[in-house]
Amino acid sequence: MLRRPPGRGIVAAVIIFAAALCGCGRSQNADKAPAAASVSAVAVAAAALKSVTPAGTFVGRVQAVNTVNLVSRVEGFLQKRAFTEGQQVKTGDLLFVIEQGASRAGAN
Repeated sequence: MLRRPPGRGIVAAVIIFAAALCGCGRSQNADKAPAAASVSAVAVAAAALKSVTPAGTFVGRVQAVNTVNLVSRVEGFLQKRAFTEGQQVKTGDLLFVIEQGASRAGAN
């Protein structure tokens, strides 16, 4: 059975004890008075209980469920568009006005 030399444990204990004593010394700033703390103005409001509706802002893209392709029966330049984009239209509503000269020539 091997035994350890008795000096190792004592040396380790002395080193730990010395390190602890060094950490417990007085600091150089202990003689000085503590600096006065600056006071800042703070706004205070009383808490109130009220109903809040949750709201959120989201980024997204929408696409219509029903779409229609419009095709003219006669050729010609458009003179006027009688609706605004995104407006609901019904069957028979005027959508475009075609120039008179082109529409008459195409009808003949």
